[in-house]
Amino acid sequence: MWLPLLVVGASLLGSGVALLLLLWKKDVSWRLKGQKRPLGSLLSHYLALRVVGWLGRRERQRLEKDTLDIKRVQEETLLKHIRKNQNTEYGQLYRFAEIKSKCMSLNMRFPHSAVPVPIFTSLPNN
Repeated sequence: MWLPLLVVGASLLGSGVALLLLLWKKDVSWRLKGQKRPLGSLLSHYLALRVVGWLGRRERQRLEKDTLDIKRVQEETLLKHIRKNQNTEYGQLYRFAEIKSKCMSLNMRFPHSAVPVPIFTSLPNN
């Protein structure tokens, strides 16, 4: 069944495609183990696994890159949250829309007495 598919793939699309088909056959054939599944089902399952694996590797690389520059990532995250909440009542009160960079923090724009600090007289019971 696989040999005619390889021959047709090689003649129509080139030896690179035939090699990919051969590798796919080898990767999928050990998963069959006597199961009778349609070729389309196997192909869609195989492609889904490959895409999810690729996405996982990409996210891991991004995480590892971000851990090399934690300060930058934290500043970007803070600015993202400030932009997201600039139209809330609190964001309008403390003019979050004016904060455009990491240098314009609340402490630089307002004296300490202007930003309310919550005071707790007692801790909530758990």
